[in-house]
Amino acid sequence: TVEAGRLAVRLAVLPADAAGDREGDRLTRPDAAVVSLPGSFSPSRMDAAWVGGRTLLTWQDYWSYRVRAVWLKDGVAEGAPIALSAGSPRSEGGATVALPDGAALVAFHSCSGSSICGDAKLNLLKLTPGAEPAPVDLGQRPDDRHPRLCVGPNGPVLAVQRGVYGSVSVMWGAAGDRHTVDVPTPNRNNGGFAQGLVCGEAGIFLAMSSFGQGFNKTRIDLVAIGADGKTTTRETLQAPGTFWTFHGLVDDGERIGLLTNLTTPVGAEVGLRWYPTRGDGALAVDVLLRNATMANPDLRRVGAGAERRFAATWYDRESDAVYAVLAAPDGRRLAGPLRLDDPAARKSQNAPVILREGDRWTVYWHERDSLFRAHPF
Repeated sequence: TVEAGRLAVRLAVLPADAAGDREGDRLTRPDAAVVSLPGSFSPSRMDAAWVGGRTLLTWQDYWSYRVRAVWLKDGVAEGAPIALSAGSPRSEGGATVALPDGAALVAFHSCSGSSICGDAKLNLLKLTPGAEPAPVDLGQRPDDRHPRLCVGPNGPVLAVQRGVYGSVSVMWGAAGDRHTVDVPTPNRNNGGFAQGLVCGEAGIFLAMSSFGQGFNKTRIDLVAIGADGKTTTRETLQAPGTFWTFHGLVDDGERIGLLTNLTTPVGAEVGLRWYPTRGDGALAVDVLLRNATMANPDLRRVGAGAERRFAATWYDRESDAVYAVLAAPDGRRLAGPLRLDDPAARKSQNAPVILREGDRWTVYWHERDSLFRAHPF
């Protein structure tokens, strides 16, 4: 403030936030390397799975609308990228999970037209190193789109958007014993999008988005789906961010974590909101980054007991940056959030992924028309 023609600066000492304790440097950028791929690399969405000592990376090309995949061994491509779809009509979305048999399952939808995605066809492909992609039937129907995948005790689970801004359907089970559950949105024309999906011993959990109340708001419904097909909405949030922001889910045994944007009296935060797998209400909130919002996150868990670790990466539109953070089960930040891309370049895209490659955390992201890779922790 200015008082009597002089500038007065006031300092206040605030109590430490236990959930924000961390070790190591927050803003130390790790050494990053370019993964050599032919041509220009311009993804609008990526996903990845660790399969038998290799990483399968999938992405939707921003310019050609093709969905592609490549097998990576220690950050080196094993062969040329595989085109999983044609460029016209365009293909969109994409989800990838590892299967127990040493293969991966990839899902995306193809549009009937090149400009506006009217009718859509959902594609499910099984990818195995050295083999041709093989189609898979999980009960998908005409006009299913924007898939999410997880693998539970009884095999793969598929969540899709039904039509344009319709309900969300969740499907699982082998042919002859297939289950399909429709999760309607609050308003039939108000959007319905599967943003997060996890499946474990406690059942299936879905993070479903629809248009929120007001500008730049998204409604997030956390829905539990039992083995009998019964759905229960655990909580409804109004989160900062657009309908296409994406939100991550992670299964932690007795609890489920939702990585989302949180509204505060003074702005927004990026946080993990925890829910019991059995019961109502939220258990706790672990704040990962203050005065910021994220988009298109990727969230993973490894380990057991007290050695469990949660790693996340996301894109920040405000600073055009890619961040990564590592947290302990009690919410302590063990590393980060740290910025991975080059701040001077400011040419990232909103498509980072994080996964455990053997005994190391690895993040892949797009920067300056190239695929970058780093071990942030």
